[in-house]
Amino acid sequence: MTCSPVCRQQAQAAVRRHILSALSESLGEGLLARRTCALLSGRGGVLSDQPKLHWAMLALASCASASGGDWQPAVPLAASAECLARAMDVIDDLEEDDAALWPGFPNREALLNAAIALLTFSFVCLKDDRSGFAKTADHLPLALLRAGAGQQTEVEAGQELDLRGAVGVARQKSGGFTAAICSAGARLGGADDRLARLYYVYGFHVGMMCQLIDDVVDFPEDLARGRSSVPVAYYRERARLHASVTGSGTGPSGKMADETWREAARSYAWLLALVHRRRALRALRWIERHRPAAAYLSGCLSLDKRPA
Repeated sequence: MTCSPVCRQQAQAAVRRHILSALSESLGEGLLARRTCALLSGRGGVLSDQPKLHWAMLALASCASASGGDWQPAVPLAASAECLARAMDVIDDLEEDDAALWPGFPNREALLNAAIALLTFSFVCLKDDRSGFAKTADHLPLALLRAGAGQQTEVEAGQELDLRGAVGVARQKSGGFTAAICSAGARLGGADDRLARLYYVYGFHVGMMCQLIDDVVDFPEDLARGRSSVPVAYYRERARLHASVTGSGTGPSGKMADETWREAARSYAWLLALVHRRRALRALRWIERHRPAAAYLSGCLSLDKRPA
């Protein structure tokens, strides 16, 4: 996901400065501050040498689009979004027994405590004189709660999560969070309620598109590890139905059917991603009637992870 023409290097520097300043003021230089920095410095985090900055750039691009070019008011939001997303990633890893991905922590409890601290710190990032805190305070907490609701559903259902439930989880987690980031960024850029709603719709479909593309790419690993993504849920439902009707097992016909449903699952998720991309483009055209949206946000719709 890339957004332009916000300068990535300038944005990265501004977001890093904001996070480091907020860390220094709130946590000082103690152990928890170092652990928080470690979470933000590893695996493409905002403080790493090669940060991905998906959420930050989306927040800044939305603000720049709504304001006509000024992304600076959204720097606190961008910092907060990166911290929120990283904390949720760590909690996901803990729930999937992937704590080993964070080797700098002595145990799971230490990693969980740092992730909770990072969640709290993400809202500290918002409390800045230039952030327009009131314009964003109603968005991120609700988005985080919805993401938590989706996560709760996913964790409790496990491999029994059906297709409808898997799509619902994606809507709550990826779609809702991305929508909140875009809407809040637009508000910081001066968008009124009606225009901010268009940014919300755009962000929702971008988030769904990106999640579904990730699901297609990660399908073999997710299926092997028992995760419950949209294509995995599709595959499980169709494979079980086919087996119950035909009675096919592990013989040649059963293996052929299994491969057919695997390919169908990938195709289903990919086509659903294209549907959300089309809807995001439609929302972008509506925004373009009021603001220069395409120049800033069309890059987020690239299909750079298209599976072979």
